[in-house]
Amino acid sequence: MSLDLEIKIYKHADYDQIEIKRPNMDPITTRFPHKSPLPHDIMHAIIETAFHLEHGFWGLIMSGMTPEEIAPMAKTKGHASASRPEVPDGDIVQLIHAERLVECFEADLWSGTETELANLQSVFDAACQASKITPFILEDEKIAEVRNQIQRFQALWQQVTIGQGICVTLRPIFQINFAPL
Repeated sequence: MSLDLEIKIYKHADYDQIEIKRPNMDPITTRFPHKSPLPHDIMHAIIETAFHLEHGFWGLIMSGMTPEEIAPMAKTKGHASASRPEVPDGDIVQLIHAERLVECFEADLWSGTETELANLQSVFDAACQASKITPFILEDEKIAEVRNQIQRFQALWQQVTIGQGICVTLRPIFQINFAPL
């Protein structure tokens, strides 16, 4: 039996659809709106893999949660916002770290440039402080790994037409693989 998480993502005009197959669990199908040039949840997969954030979005999916359950759970556990300036429960800190990093790299995608490490660290630090969590040091090797995986996925995603998709496989040993469907 495989312990891999298989994510099939299909491109649509206004949203993307994902089908998730987890070991020993029912499959999940859901959709999400376009938020950035690349699918937001795949950005999570890339970042959580590179930074070994095993309790990020995809780790929660592997533990049995559905995408629709994660946001309400995070809100209940104190995910800070302007209207809820709370210190979050410790068990969602990696989820918040992942979200803040996704935002940093999505900003890179929107700008079309690669932010220098010192600036990326400053933005991540500020985002973590606003979320009431302690940031960690971003390492050059991890940043390079994330950017490499984003480029690999982006090259495939640009070739995908409406209705087509890509299969993303996440392995428990923090490996990620992309393949056209």
